[in-house]
Amino acid sequence: MRRALLATIGYIEIAGQPPKAFIHWLLIPPRKSWRPLEDRIQSWEIDKAEKGKLKETYNETYVNSLGTDGLKKELKDLGLRSPECTCLSMREVLLRVGRTGSRQGELRSRSKGRPDTGVRIFASMSCHLLEWSRPLGREQK
Repeated sequence: MRRALLATIGYIEIAGQPPKAFIHWLLIPPRKSWRPLEDRIQSWEIDKAEKGKLKETYNETYVNSLGTDGLKKELKDLGLRSPECTCLSMREVLLRVGRTGSRQGELRSRSKGRPDTGVRIFASMSCHLLEWSRPLGREQK
């Protein structure tokens, strides 16, 4: 881990006086890494106080009562994702988190726009898709 220091030096000249200088500096504290975050949650990201809360919340009764939207919401709140987009896979992840009381080693959720999580449809694209989906030879009223 490195520290960085940015500095600028300026000066002003006033008629009849010697030039005056000033230094402005900014110390940037170190960061663990400049690489992208890893696919799995690491041990240093885990808060020690969350273990009891996770074990208490994600018990088998609660997780099995959730529907698809509820499962997705819980995973999103935890910052996790399941290997497959099925209810069974999402339930397995939440039950494992509840059993171990930790998110460590689970797959990290990803932001939108990555190729393996789907891409956004832009307005111009959706207009073209609508045009392509119209039956040929018929006019829209």
